Amino acid sequence: MGPDALILTRIIAAIETAATIIAAASLALVALLTAGAVCLRAAGLNLPDALDLSSLFMAVAVFWGMVSAVRQGALIQVDFVVGSLPSWLRTGLNLFALVATAIAFVLIARAGLNQIVLTLHSGEVTPELRLPLWPLLALALSGVMVTSMVTLALLATRCRSEPVARPQQTELTHGE
Repeated sequence: MGPDALILTRIIAAIETAATIIAAASLALVALLTAGAVCLRAAGLNLPDALDLSSLFMAVAVFWGMVSAVRQGALIQVDFVVGSLPSWLRTGLNLFALVATAIAFVLIARAGLNQIVLTLHSGEVTPELRLPLWPLLALALSGVMVTSMVTLALLATRCRSEPVARPQQTELTHGE
């Protein structure tokens, strides 16, 4: 691995750490909002917008958590099938999967950006506290965008460090 790939790998690791912290903080907020709503409901009180905010923070956690899943290669895989393939084909299939993942996240980011613009212009707010929805949607979308960039960076490092090797050609000789 060359120095450029090593630097990029370290940057990706730092981004993954930051993304994991954002995802964990979002999950903690979901837990606090849920626990708070349950405790207050037992006392006959209501925690305003707890369900809406929990849903939005869950989206933030999921999309920022995808950075770690992509970097660690922890997306859904069919290991028992892929494991039986020759190494050159397995490498090519892994690169194809990264390309497909990058395309999917870029498309999701594009659609999410359209949704945020629509939400911003419509002035959508939470029902009780009247908090605007677009900031949390933008935070979730930023996780998708970072996942897209990390996937493309991983693709670049893997293309440079793991070229797809062709299987050895054997020469067939007749009569020997």
